[in-house]
Amino acid sequence: MMPAAVPLPNTGMLLYSGNHWIGKTGEGRLCFFALREQLVLAKWVLESPGKWVERPAVDLRVLMEPATVGDLSLMKLSAKISDQLRGCKLVSFGGFCEGTGALFFVMADWVVALDLTTRKFVRLWRNTDELRPLGDVFPVEMMVWPPARLNDL
Repeated sequence: MMPAAVPLPNTGMLLYSGNHWIGKTGEGRLCFFALREQLVLAKWVLESPGKWVERPAVDLRVLMEPATVGDLSLMKLSAKISDQLRGCKLVSFGGFCEGTGALFFVMADWVVALDLTTRKFVRLWRNTDELRPLGDVFPVEMMVWPPARLNDL
């Protein structure tokens, strides 16, 4: 393995903290995610050195079923920081776990995970401490210990 620098894809939007994330596909390719303003998840996959290919975008609102996200499905949510002035709660990336293929988001006071395979949301945790707004989220993947085989070490 060699360290390498790869230019970001041309997203057609401003990139700022919280509206983009890097990850891996199930096949091990580098991918880049960006949140467009109306909660549209855009994805690019690095097909060859320096060549990003855009995949079909996903409207996150359509995936937000009340059974899995509760009252988040009814909230005014936006990935655009300035929309907070219009009463929207901010949505930002919280992380990516390549083992499970899940993206984590901070939505209002909730941390939610999106399984990219099933396209299902799961609410994980709600911050009820009004004095401490929800900040950075650090998803961690854990493996079963001890491994089933010594070769897994």
